[in-house]
Parts: sequence; structure tokens; C-alpha cells
Amino acid sequence: MHPLKKKALVRDHNQCQRIKEDGTICGRSTRLTMHHIIPKRQGGADELDNVVIWCSDCHKDFNQWEAEQKKRNKQVRQKARWTVEWKCKPGFVKCATCKEYACKNWPDGFVEALIRLLTTGSIART
Repeated sequence: MHPLKKKALVRDHNQCQRIKEDGTICGRSTRLTMHHIIPKRQGGADELDNVVIWCSDCHKDFNQWEAEQKKRNKQVRQKARWTVEWKCKPGFVKCATCKEYACKNWPDGFVEALIRLLTTGSIART
């Protein structure tokens, strides 16, 4: 057993510490795993203050929830991409996020390059 997991088990009284929707702690004492609060892949440390003991069911539920959040965030990012509004004035580009025609997040020359791309199929200036 990993020495850090041993320390975490002692600290967490050999019980799952995941807080359920009703605000109570799961408390299960079988099939316990060590969960990194800040994942190691995101720079989280292998230290006692960055781990908590969860049962395998709570860990699985969290991983499923996290995967759903990532999928939802990807869908939001896809919807927030630039759209073209041709109804008011042909060629005017509208940001799908802020709904403005001159989005302050766009780099200089972006609108002109996009209009050239949409009308000529190339961003090269003629």
C-alpha cells in the first residue's frame, strides 16, 4: 500500500469522506481509494493535504460527473465559435458569445480576413 494512502486512511478514520447531496459524509469503510483533490495531471502534489479517501463507488461517480462536465464544456465552446450574421448587412460578422458585431476579443484584421474567407475562399488580400 502507498505510504501516503496509509496516512490518509488514518487521518480519514478509514472511511469515505465524499460529501453526498444531502450534506452527509458517505462513511463507507470498504473498497477505499485515494483521490487527489488537484489531479496530478494538473500539477497536484502527492501530499497529504491534496488527497482524500473515497470509496470506489464515490470515486466512480465523481469520474463520471467530471467526464460529463468536460463534454458539456466542449459543447459550450463549440457553440461559442464565431457565427456569421447575413440578415442585417451581408458580410458583417457577429460573435456568438457576446452578440456584438465588433467583438473586443477579436485580433486586429480578424473580421476582414473572415469576410474574405467567406466570400472568396481565401484569407489572402487581393
